[in-house]
Amino acid sequence: MKVLILAQTPPPYHGQAVMQASLVKAVWNWCDKIHIRLDYSDSIENVGKLRFAKLAKLVAVVVKVYKERAKGKVDVLFYPPAGPHRVPFYRDFLTLFLVRWCTEKVVFQFHAGNFNGLFDKLNTLEKILAKAAYGSPDAAIVLLPSLENEVRWIGPRRTFIVPNGIEDQFNSYPKHRRANSQKILFVGSLSEKKGIVHCLEAAKILREADNEFVFNFVGEWGSKSLQKNSEEYVHENKLGDCIVFLGPKDGSDKWSLFSDADIFCMPTYDTEAMPMTIIEAMMMSLPVVTTRWRSIPHIIADGEHGFLVPTRDSSALADKLSTLLQNSKLGEEVGRRGRMKYLKEYSIENHLAKMEEVFKIVAGV
Repeated sequence: MKVLILAQTPPPYHGQAVMQASLVKAVWNWCDKIHIRLDYSDSIENVGKLRFAKLAKLVAVVVKVYKERAKGKVDVLFYPPAGPHRVPFYRDFLTLFLVRWCTEKVVFQFHAGNFNGLFDKLNTLEKILAKAAYGSPDAAIVLLPSLENEVRWIGPRRTFIVPNGIEDQFNSYPKHRRANSQKILFVGSLSEKKGIVHCLEAAKILREADNEFVFNFVGEWGSKSLQKNSEEYVHENKLGDCIVFLGPKDGSDKWSLFSDADIFCMPTYDTEAMPMTIIEAMMMSLPVVTTRWRSIPHIIADGEHGFLVPTRDSSALADKLSTLLQNSKLGEEVGRRGRMKYLKEYSIENHLAKMEEVFKIVAGV
């Protein structure tokens, strides 16, 4: 039994790549699992943009699939379709058009949200191409029940719900509580849709109300213009002593920052289906301040595992952050409940067991 996994693996770091790396590393004794790496974008700024180098990498992926097919039958092909944007759609179309014939069964896993929004963006010809590329997979894996409707237009034979899961790092990075100013942490791409602008505006409101805090931002800038504007905003509003841009972090450096934080904040309105950094914060027992956006309320119950605010609302964001800054005991209790939910629903063991079960069902094992 041969299972071919087309998947991203770090670097660069982002949630989808980390999840797929776990799938690649999992040991399944019932099949020969082969990984072909997808590494089209080497930075956040290049995601979703057309580059000649990406076409060359696509050709290399197809050639590797053909070589595996030449060695013998491919029973199951795993592929993670991109989000609802034209450039990655054409990458998906070319890849799947060229490789789907090589396999008996196809499994798609959808990490990006709003996949049904892609169909609405396409013209008539593109819709025909989309149906040819994505149509009738043997299995579609989505992260939460609320996302099932987003994949119905491709007509999957079966749809499975498999939430994200991550390896537990909590006991490896013990917390050190402080009596002085607390630390707020943002981890993700520093882009407008992740809420970076509203974080900065909330920080200004918090400082004007005499809150003591340090707001650490971890991640790669989505664009040079946003970086320039953000740094100018920090300088003009004299926030340099409480705003720190740390750049991308991974491994122990990243987990140490999670451990040292008191609050996690990411007021996203991006197309992500299930933000990995929110799960990471829950795993590290941090109260989460995020948005009432898409599937997030299925992960964070307002007032139980954190606080939900409307998107693009800096004042509401500042209000919830202030509540936690002024009541550290509340933050500890909320964070504890978040960790309990992580252990129950979002552990890596739970995720991989469910993923393996999907593949076994599709393969008929």
